[in-house]
Amino acid sequence: MSAIARHMPVVSRGSGRWTGHNRMISPDGKLLDSYTVDTLSRFPTDGSADYSLHIIHTWPHGKQREIMILADYRNNQLEWRDRVTGQMREIDDTTVYVTFAMTDDPSVQVRGLMNVSPDGTQRARTWHWFKNEKLFRLSLAWEERAKAS
Repeated sequence: MSAIARHMPVVSRGSGRWTGHNRMISPDGKLLDSYTVDTLSRFPTDGSADYSLHIIHTWPHGKQREIMILADYRNNQLEWRDRVTGQMREIDDTTVYVTFAMTDDPSVQVRGLMNVSPDGTQRARTWHWFKNEKLFRLSLAWEERAKAS
């Protein structure tokens, strides 16, 4: 276990491969989008970053989107770089506070929570999406640790 993982036990417990579902809804509760999510979160040992997320979204018709996000450990938190800027820090024994802005459009900011079950088998994410500080969507995700293949 890396030193960073020891300083961030919830993030460490949430590392690994996860599969689940993501729903985007409008502030008035209308479904905007729905897809499956496959996430690999880890603490790389090759020096590329202190933490990485490789995310694959898959829609029912087969379209996929891949996202890679890297973070560095500074100031007792993980700080995003490249695609998004912001940070991730633990706020209690099961919860991580996440905040970031899109690098290509800083007017889009996300603030949310990720909860990892004490046994490390389930997690849930709730994100609030703002454009120019006005809420325009929410994302609700629930995931399970992927079974070893």
